[in-house]
Amino acid sequence: MTNKTASRLLLAVLIGIGIFGLAFFLWFVPQMGRSVLDLLLWDEAHQSRYDTILHAWLAFAWAAAIPCYAALALGMRVAVRMGRGEAFSVTTARCIHHFAWCAMADTILVFAVNIAFLAMDFSHPAIFVAYGLVVLMGVGIYILFRILANYVYQAAKLREEQELTI
Repeated sequence: MTNKTASRLLLAVLIGIGIFGLAFFLWFVPQMGRSVLDLLLWDEAHQSRYDTILHAWLAFAWAAAIPCYAALALGMRVAVRMGRGEAFSVTTARCIHHFAWCAMADTILVFAVNIAFLAMDFSHPAIFVAYGLVVLMGVGIYILFRILANYVYQAAKLREEQELTI
């Protein structure tokens, strides 16, 4: 597979993720939020706070989408650079490094908001535990892309040294 083909495929996948992500955050999340709240509101005290809880969860979901779309933009920059034959460059390594930080920012946001929601009684402890898996995945993605950024940076430095030698 050539760099241009890989670049085009990666761009197509990232654009698809962006489009489906919009549908997810703008349609699916509000619908599921209403359905889940209808199932989980277990007493009158919570029923009276239905709109507050729903809007808080929606705001959280939409805020969590911001680092995801920033990561998509960085992924597109990497894909374009790959297509130009600049996969192993310091700039590409920086983009991947920033991608990793987007994952960590989203992870921190998810963790902090879930603690706050649990403290405000907007959430259930089981949901907090389930989001623990999301936090672990976010940390794993951060570590994976930090390692990848480091390897791309090292490859870029080797490439620069080789170009200077020739």
